[in-house]
Amino acid sequence: MELSTSDLIRKSLHGEWAHPDPIKMLDGVDWKTAGKKVADLPYTIWQLFHHAEYWQRLIVQGLKGHKVAWPQRLEDSWTTTPAPASEAEYQKLVAEFNNQLAEVGTMINDDVLREGFPSGEGMNKAEFLRVLMTHNSYHFGQIMVLRRLLGNV
Repeated sequence: MELSTSDLIRKSLHGEWAHPDPIKMLDGVDWKTAGKKVADLPYTIWQLFHHAEYWQRLIVQGLKGHKVAWPQRLEDSWTTTPAPASEAEYQKLVAEFNNQLAEVGTMINDDVLREGFPSGEGMNKAEFLRVLMTHNSYHFGQIMVLRRLLGNV
């Protein structure tokens, strides 16, 4: 059976083939672990996750047809706070991220993917979803490495 582009993207965003499942990568990570520093590494799980959610949120806005306000500098997409302030703050971001992923799954189909992306410099929605797929995979792979280093796997 041949997969459509939308099915391929949807499955990849949820951890099929070579992509990690972002939801599973956070399973078992509490807010205190998310903020723990690993010696000689620049980011905590919280910072990586916060960064991934930031970009995913912008892409979801564009998928909905809204003009996206891209950050002036890439550094603006990173939180300087190494840890969430509370369990509630952490869980809120986890829920928002998971809701965004679910929302993407319901709004894409092959016709929608060919549409232009608002503020997308000529790219279509499929191209932005491919960026999201690889961006999430990259950073959630980093999160898994940090979990292993922290003994959280």
